[in-house]
Amino acid sequence: NDRAERASASDASHFHSTVQTPRPPASPASALSEEMQKEQVVIVWHKCTDLRLHDHETSSIAHATGLPVIHLFVFDPFWFAPLPLTKLPKTGVHRATFLLESVVNLHLNLQRHGQRLHVFHGPTEEIFKHLCVEYQIKFVCAFSEVCSQELRLDERVRAVLATNGVQLRLYWGFTLYHLDDLPADLMRRFPKTYSAFRRLVEERSRVRAEVRCPEDGCWSPPPTSGSAHASATRLPTLAELGLCVDGQAASRVDERAPVAWVGGEQAALGWVQEYIWRRDGLSRQYVGATNTMTEGKCAIGAESTTKLSPWLAHGCLSARTLHAEVEAYENARGKSKGTYWLKHELIWRDFLRFGALAWGDEIFKLDGIDGGLRGISWERGPDARDALQRWIQGGTGYPFVDAFMRELAATGYTTHCGRECACWFLVRDLALDWRLGGEYFESILIDYEPSANWGNWAYRIATTAPRAPPTFNEPVRTTEMLLWAQQHDPHALHVKRWLPELACLPAAIALEPWRLLAIDVASPAHEQPTQQQLLPPKDEIDDLEAAAAQKQQTRAAEVPLATDISINHRQRVGGVSCRATASARPRAPRGLQSELMRAESSASNASGTLGGASQSEGERRDGGRCRGGGAGGRGSGRGRGPRGRRGAVLQHSLA
Repeated sequence: NDRAERASASDASHFHSTVQTPRPPASPASALSEEMQKEQVVIVWHKCTDLRLHDHETSSIAHATGLPVIHLFVFDPFWFAPLPLTKLPKTGVHRATFLLESVVNLHLNLQRHGQRLHVFHGPTEEIFKHLCVEYQIKFVCAFSEVCSQELRLDERVRAVLATNGVQLRLYWGFTLYHLDDLPADLMRRFPKTYSAFRRLVEERSRVRAEVRCPEDGCWSPPPTSGSAHASATRLPTLAELGLCVDGQAASRVDERAPVAWVGGEQAALGWVQEYIWRRDGLSRQYVGATNTMTEGKCAIGAESTTKLSPWLAHGCLSARTLHAEVEAYENARGKSKGTYWLKHELIWRDFLRFGALAWGDEIFKLDGIDGGLRGISWERGPDARDALQRWIQGGTGYPFVDAFMRELAATGYTTHCGRECACWFLVRDLALDWRLGGEYFESILIDYEPSANWGNWAYRIATTAPRAPPTFNEPVRTTEMLLWAQQHDPHALHVKRWLPELACLPAAIALEPWRLLAIDVASPAHEQPTQQQLLPPKDEIDDLEAAAAQKQQTRAAEVPLATDISINHRQRVGGVSCRATASARPRAPRGLQSELMRAESSASNASGTLGGASQSEGERRDGGRCRGGGAGGRGSGRGRGPRGRRGAVLQHSLA
């Protein structure tokens, strides 16, 4: 990788850099004398995944030596360089802003203990070369990595240090479970499924206690000499990191965001106290990021998840600290489904982290884990590039997907439910190379971490891709964007928040605006259907409603029912009088659906269907919401949204 060393040039306080003119080589005798005069130090190398002091083993080990300690962070241009496929920056504006905030907070926390954070800008191995010239380094300690690019960087640093007789010591500290505490055979034969992994670690492993931060008075002093002590500069700006942004994008503030994230350990620990203890969120509102298939539970609400993932990804919050906080909550206020599910999600995070160590580069390659994606036909060429841009910009025409993609672009965050729907749509319906989506997420997410992002794509998303692209008239393959829209956003609140062009529509139409395709909104007023043409007699509708209610009551004991039936007499959309529809959640019994379909068929005799073109609403609903097997059907059936090639559906700009 072609890297250019940059140095922060503007004067400011608090941060330190090592940009100096190299000195000419000294004679052997003078070199030995200088070596003896160098200040001996220990270096704590903070990376972008351990920006904290609590539960931080490397800091505790370094300060236990009694030697001066350099706390180091490097803004390496490599992590802001263009990605190979999309040419997007590896670290985009949202995450770069969060990272800068986290670095500032780490420095402030160190200051409280009489320490400094020394911030450098340039290739990491070059920074260590310079430090080896300036100091007599006893050892360097840092957290271990699992993904290939991070591992290669560790090896380059190790080689530089070894040349100077310095050891790089790596410690495990990102996961809930420690690598050394895993069952002996787990990493040799890594489980094929998450469930198998979870059973093994819960039965045969344990969560270690947190590493205590050094007590006040036990912190070693910072160095008193060298360029790290003498040279003061400010943090790099976004522009200096190669991120050309306008003022609005750089601010990363959107009033629609569920949380106003601020990077740093202080904000992370504060939000843990706020959500878990003050709001009692785990008992009252928590559903879980990955708990998307439980009937009657909304996983996209503002407080349905903890929103802690950005702080966990940057190491501002330790997984063990969060786990200990959950157990303290259980002891004080009792166990609940929320506390159980949050622990489960910490283990899922571990599965992907340890999985990345076992899978290696397979999570970044087109053929996926164990070559499971080999032979899949992906779309290429200009049409594929256009489809990718529509997906990135939230312009696919499917509101449940587009709302999440626009939220992601505006805030750098969206829920796990939204990510899954959008990602499945990319690989199933757009048939695009899954790595394009992986690179976009790497660039845009504020909670990006390589094993979590690429592990999810390779293990959970790309493996659902069909072997061939969809045909012209094939129904939509990502049924979740229809099924989960009804479950998680039945009133279209989230869709309307991020797609304001749909705000004036009723919820059912906002979620599936292609229902309007059969209505000629441009025809003269005198040609509009009358109310008598649009609806059967009211007494017939009443009879159908009563029959549906009776059917629901008689079947409740034998079939799990989750329905929300609403047959309104009239809706008014854009000045056009339309027949209303009956909406049923995915797992309604088929007999009840037949009653609803007969009602809709009667209502549409004169006016035509509000579903896809040349397709009755009853047929579309049966094809799209019954064959999918409920909200848990991961692509087992194929829903029927609007027919036609993807992207040729009704867009959101309803004039």
